Parts: sequence; C-alpha cells; structure tokens
Amino acid sequence: MEYICYIDRERSDVPFMDIIHADTLADARDLVRILMSQRSDSLGARLFVGEELVETLPSFWGALEAQA
Repeated sequence: MEYICYIDRERSDVPFMDIIHADTLADARDLVRILMSQRSDSLGARLFVGEELVETLPSFWGALEAQA
C-alpha cells in the first residue's frame, strides 16, 4: 500500500513529504519513526492514504522525552 507521509519540522513551515510503500499501517508507522529519528527538528508526522488521514505520530524526540 502507498502512504503519504508529512513530517512537520521545527525549522520550516513546509513539512517534509515522502511516499511510504508498506504492506501494513504498522510497517508504515515503523518507517515513519525511522525517518523522524533522522531529523532532530521533527515535531510529528501524519500518514495519509489518498486524502484520508489514517495516523498521527508524535515526534521521535518527544516520545523519548516522555519515556524518561
């Protein structure tokens, strides 16, 4: 399945956009977490299938702080 991923960034008003190819939503979520972990300014991400929002993820860095 094809997911459209938008990663909101602290340093830009324009989100990073990528097309994620994954078999399941869980696989897409894992790939997005990897992408967010590579960007220290990520604020969170949104996953879409077509125009439908299917998932919202917190930032990788915010999730780490919440676990501490």
